[in-house]
Amino acid sequence: ITANNYDSARAFANIGMPAPGSEAFNHVWDSIISVPIGDGGGKFMDQSSRWHTEAQYDFSNVIKVADIIAGGNIRTTYFNSNGTVLIDEPGSPIVVNEYAAYLQATKEILNEKVKLVASVRYDASDNFNGEFTPRFAAVYKPDNKNFIRASYQSGFRMPDPLYQYQNID
Repeated sequence: ITANNYDSARAFANIGMPAPGSEAFNHVWDSIISVPIGDGGGKFMDQSSRWHTEAQYDFSNVIKVADIIAGGNIRTTYFNSNGTVLIDEPGSPIVVNEYAAYLQATKEILNEKVKLVASVRYDASDNFNGEFTPRFAAVYKPDNKNFIRASYQSGFRMPDPLYQYQNID
């Protein structure tokens, strides 16, 4: 093969390779996609699922001093790929639970010219310790068209369980 002759190089590389769509190609294809990845094939077997529930309650009918809301969520992930995509074992799915709760209070003062907001959120999971994230804000409204906002907040992102259990060997 002469240098930089890509067509000749490709033709040489394709020697003995069945042409796509041919009976020989389809036979090789079918044998690969019917064998799970862990056994040397290319078949993904993923029956994973995720359940997510969340709730929020507004305390405005009960507490009059400030607008208070509270909420939370629970997420359960069942990984069941028979070891083809994730590091689970056949017949032994991995279960990961995640939890979160929050509380927020809002109060308008100075003839509704200033709105104060304070909140806190807690996130935890089976695989990570819990983490609190606070938020404070003040919004000043000098007139109906202008707003000045000052805030402080921190954030925490719980790593997605899928990234924790991927089998990327």
